Order: sequence, then C-alpha cells, then structure tokens
Amino acid sequence: MKGLRRKLDFSSWVQKFAGVGLLLAAFVFFVAPDAAIAKVSDATVKLNTYKAGAAAKYTIEFDVGSSGKLTGGEDEISIYFPDEMTLPDEDEFSTGDITVNGYSVYYRDIEVSGNRLDFTLPSKVDVKNNGHVKVIIDKDAGIKLPKEAGSYYLRVATSNDSSGKTNSFTIDGSKITSLEVSVSPPGVKEYADYEISFKTSSSGELDAREDCIYIQFPSEVTLPSSISGKYIEVNGKTVSSSDVYVDDDDKTIEITLPSKVNIDDREKVTVTIDSGAKIRNPRSAGTYKLYVSTSADAEKVSKSFTIGRSVTVPSVSISPRDGEEEAKYTITFRTSSDGALRAGKDYIYVHFPEDTYIPGSISRSDVTVNGVKAADVTCSRSKRMVTIKVPSSVDIDDDDNVKIIIKEDAGIKNPEDTGYYRLQISTSADASWVLSDRYRVVGDSDDDYDYDDDLVIELSDNQAGEEVSVLLYFDNIVFDDDLESGDRIYVIFPSDFTLPSSIADKYVLVNGIEADDVDRIGQSIAITIPDDFDDYDDDTTVITIDEIAGIKNPKSAGEYSLFVYTSAKPSEVVNYDVTITKGVADYDKVVFKIGSTVAYVGDKTVILDAAPTIVDNYTVVPLRALGDALGAETVYDEAGKKVTVKYDGESLTFYLDSKYVWKDNNWVLMDIPVKIMNNRVMIPLRFAGQSFGAKVDWNGESKEITITK
Repeated sequence: MKGLRRKLDFSSWVQKFAGVGLLLAAFVFFVAPDAAIAKVSDATVKLNTYKAGAAAKYTIEFDVGSSGKLTGGEDEISIYFPDEMTLPDEDEFSTGDITVNGYSVYYRDIEVSGNRLDFTLPSKVDVKNNGHVKVIIDKDAGIKLPKEAGSYYLRVATSNDSSGKTNSFTIDGSKITSLEVSVSPPGVKEYADYEISFKTSSSGELDAREDCIYIQFPSEVTLPSSISGKYIEVNGKTVSSSDVYVDDDDKTIEITLPSKVNIDDREKVTVTIDSGAKIRNPRSAGTYKLYVSTSADAEKVSKSFTIGRSVTVPSVSISPRDGEEEAKYTITFRTSSDGALRAGKDYIYVHFPEDTYIPGSISRSDVTVNGVKAADVTCSRSKRMVTIKVPSSVDIDDDDNVKIIIKEDAGIKNPEDTGYYRLQISTSADASWVLSDRYRVVGDSDDDYDYDDDLVIELSDNQAGEEVSVLLYFDNIVFDDDLESGDRIYVIFPSDFTLPSSIADKYVLVNGIEADDVDRIGQSIAITIPDDFDDYDDDTTVITIDEIAGIKNPKSAGEYSLFVYTSAKPSEVVNYDVTITKGVADYDKVVFKIGSTVAYVGDKTVILDAAPTIVDNYTVVPLRALGDALGAETVYDEAGKKVTVKYDGESLTFYLDSKYVWKDNNWVLMDIPVKIMNNRVMIPLRFAGQSFGAKVDWNGESKEITITK
C-alpha cells in the first residue's frame, strides 16, 4: 500500500524556481503548503447501533478537496477511531467488509495501525476533485464501539487531503447489577478462589462462544501470564483454555462464554476462578475494588472486597443430604496465625448459601464448638446468618483447629435443589469471609440415590472422558472406628479410569485438612490421614480429591466399581458402583438445521456459534461446531491458513479458500472451497461427515441434516 503521509519536496521546488527570484520563492513557500494541507469536508458518520461495546456498522461520508481527486487501485483512505476503541487485526478483515461508493475493498488492501484503519480504493472507484465518497464498514468487520458511555467522533483523511472531523455520536452504556465478589481465602499473599456473581441488564444478553466477561483486578493483585480454562467456570460450565486471555498490564481477564452457556437479559451469572489459576492476593491488608463488565453491558461496575487475616478454607459435611430436610452440619477449619478467639467473648459467623432455611432461633444446646455447648447462638433469616459465641470454657489459639457441629434439631434445612453448595465463615479475629469446600445436597430429582449407604463415592461429573473431582464419604464404623493419624486410606479405581502420575497433597482433604501424603500405586490412590485427624471425634470421614488432581472418567459409558480399604483394616474392602454416561462424542446421532444455531447431539441441545447455511447448493457448517458435535479435536494454524480436524483415528486438513483437503497422505478435492463467513470457518458438511465414516441424510421439508455415526 502507498503511505498516506506524503510530504512536498520543497527543496526541489526552490531549485526549479531559483532563477525567478526571492519573491517567487516566497510565493512558492507560502502558497504551496496551503495546497498541501487541504482537507476532507462535510464528514459524517452514522451507526446502526449506539450500544457501548457492540460491533457496529459504520456509514461514513465526506467530500474530497478541490485538488483531492482519488484514483482507484492507487490512492488510499484513512479512518482514525477514538483511542478508547481497539480495532481487529488486519488479517481478520474479509473482502466485502468495507465498501467505497458501492465497491468492495480487497482484504489484502486493508491495514491496521493502532487506531487507524487504512485501505486502498477499489480499482473501479475514481473520485473527482470535490467529489463525494461513501464508505461502509460492515458490522461483520468486528469494529466495536467504546465500552464507556460518552460522546465520540472519527477523523477521515485521504492520500491527498488531510483529516477532517466527523459529527459527534453518543454511546449509550448499560451495566450489570447485583455484583457480588467472594475471595477465599482472603489472606494477604494467598492464592485464592474467586466467586463473582451478577445480573445482566435488560439488554445484557450474551451468546455462547461469542460474547465475553471482563474482570479487572486491582493493581495490587498478581495475575499469571496465562490461565488454563479448567480453572474457570461460567454458570457451572468449564471454559476452554483458548477462550481465556490475561492482560497483565490492565490487570484484566477476558473470558469468552463456553459453548453451552447462553445468558438472557436480567439473568444471574456466576463466574468461579479456582486458586489453581494462581491469582495472588495483595501483599497488604486492606479494601480493594474489582471491576466487571461484559460485551453487552460494557460499563464497568465495581465491588469492594477485603484482604486481611482469615481462617483456612472450611470443610463441611451434612447429614442427611436430602433437599428441604433438616440436617446436621459439621464445619471444620483452622484459625489464622493471629486468629485466637477468647472464651466467652469472641464470635464465629456462619453465612449459609441461598435457599437454605434458617430458623428464627436456635438453642445453644444444639450447637457445639470443639465439643462444648456454645455460649450463645443468634440467627438472621434475612441474611441467612448464624452467629455463635465461643463457649466460656473453650480457648481457641492462633493457628488452632475449630470444629462446629450444628445439630439436626437446630432446624436448619438444606436447599431444595440438587447441587453443590458452599457456605462462608468468619470470626471476630479473622474478619474476612472465607468460602467453604463444596458440599452436596440431593433433591427430589435424584430418586435413585441411596441415602442410607455407609460409604458413598460421588463424581462431580458422570460424563464419559471428563476430568472430575471425587467425594468419598463414609461412616467410621465401616472400618470399626479404628482410623487414626498416619493410617492410609486406599481408593482403587477400575483400569478404565485415567489417573495422574502423581497428585499434590494439597488437592486431597481429609475432613477439611490437607492429607499428609498422597501416592499413586497402580490404579489406587493411597491417602495418609493427617496428624490433626485425631482431634476430631466425629462419626464420619469426608475425603475430597480436587478436579485439578487430574482424574478422568472412562471413555465408555457403563457401570464401574470402585473399592476402598484402609491400612488399619486391610481385610475390610468396601465397593461402591458409579455410573458413567455417554459423553458428547459417544452419541450416535447429530442433527443440524439450516439457518438455526440449535443442534441436537443425541438427546442434548447444543448452541452453535454460527448457523449452518447453503452455499452453491451445498450445506456448510462452522468447523468448530461440527468438531465439537462429533467430539473431534480441532487444531488451527493461522500462519498456514489451515485447520486440522482429528477424529477416531482420521485426520483432515482444510485450507482456507481452497477445495483441496489433505487426507491420509493424499489430496482430496471437495465440491466447494472452505470459506470464511461472519468470521467463522465454514466447511461442506457432507464431505466432512462422510470422510469420518458417518452417514449424512438431508430432509428437504424440515431443512435438517442428520449425521449418524
């Protein structure tokens, strides 16, 4: 492309006219620059939307100057966008994203430099002196408006005219509401879990795999250079690693919504970031602010949180676990290094999760702290809070164990719905709220659940091939109450489960305390009971193995038996059966529909990032959607402009704008080339499906395509 910053060679002018004399030289010097600084005039811009953060269509019109004619294929136009906007990379533009006087600009004639967009006029467009120019930048180009509400304008220049200013336009901002932030543990310099919840606005709808959530941390927080998606969930769904971007300069994490998460207007959103992400709390105690926005609600909203002393992450067990039933709650944690609690004076605060029923009052005889009846107990239904006064005969030291038992007779009722829940703990000395480990409630929907089992093993996800956390819960009488510190508990997994080569001790908790040692021995995991185990006189033992440990379900659906025994009673072996269901890749049928972003994978509904369509009488689908539906591995190579799809031992490599596909060390010719549409790679559905050995059927009436594997 030709540069826009042309300069007049005044020295050559002076040499050419040197003989005419000083008067003419002065004329050249003062008049010629006036001609050089002619600028475009009557510049205007219109947008199809004025919503903050939205991708917009820009219609820009202006007149060139009296000597500003433009030649197609040679001259250029520059558009300067506000500093608050970030333009897409130039290789993200397609031919047709920009038109000049009705003619498309070729994608290779587009350049981006900072906030300036340069492009060469189409060869068929010539503009006369004082001529009119109309530039349209389509919404699909992906140029998003500023995220902050306010008044903005553009500047427009050409190869021959300097820039002119457009009319101003006002950006309307919307913002999320009900922002809540929980940091656990909230101690200084700790790697912490973050739970962030909010509600979208009345125009805050977010689409899966397209829209983003932006979380800006205070400058005092330490962010890693990158974060694996397995540590982040949005509404309970894990995020893809490729959809997490960390901007350490701005202290912002950008999270693209997972493929199955579509969020409506005024809907609650919960983002959880595990401590394994290595987000580190500030080095100093104090109050800090975190900011949240989304693609739709682009105005930032802040929420304060406090960093200071805190208890360790509490462990919680409940019995029974039936929904809407009164239950016994056993809560264990350790105070901080400066968290001593005075007998008969200090308090422990328990904040229960939403939908937990808290009675108006609880008798102090129904609550014990380290085995002694509480000095006092007060309740707040509206805040779902129980406040426990430390017994007058119980001194709790710095870095000391605390065990709270709230008896079933206290009248606290579990939430109605099946799911994992977390409560929060703080104390008079450790004032920062800390989220507990998850505990499970089983609602009416789980009619097949056996509540009377002496030993229960639960997986966080029963889908084939998924990485899971493991919950082992048993009555100590199963092993004759003989367990003590230093003993080992062995959990034997079937050979179909994938176990990591090693598991860090911190990912395994025994009654809320980190295991002393964890070893993998063949298909068993050996867990050494920690020293503090003897301090707890409880009827049950709860062991949790975090998902981060890396245990994966079998790849095939079916019934599997796990076995548990202990070093104290090696002859007492107890088994428990778990059911593994089919993963997405195991279903036999996938159904797409022309023009619809809804697909069906077996009996599940899947939301696509773009709808299938018909091009030259052939059905094309987004490559990512097809790969996800089939359970295939998709690898993008931007430099080589190619995409490789691997499935069931087969491999296909597609090349952008080409009909040729590399398969089994041979070139294969398709009927139509791979295309980029709406920033999505689109491939012929029938060719891809049949290449992987699937049957592809077309229903003309319903416009549905069925892939049968």
